[in-house]
Amino acid sequence: MNFEHAVARHVAEHGPVSGATMRYMRKSVPLSAANLAALLRVSPETVSRWETGERPVDRASWLVVRGLVLNPGSQSQIAELRDEPPSRAVSISI
Repeated sequence: MNFEHAVARHVAEHGPVSGATMRYMRKSVPLSAANLAALLRVSPETVSRWETGERPVDRASWLVVRGLVLNPGSQSQIAELRDEPPSRAVSISI
């Protein structure tokens, strides 16, 4: 495990929930802001506003990124969910 990922794991486990920590964790995975936006079904501008502190971070979205950091194998599972129609209810354990 490299240093950046170790720091991201610590942030994922201990917080704080903020745009800066969300950006750090996202980059450690690595996941582009555009791909995260598609995964969360929000606009890339929304992700940017969270990460720059212009808008409060959506806690559920932060937890998704947290899950990606703590469970590296979950990226492929979550990518599959992105392709599902939005009306399908899906449960993700983090």
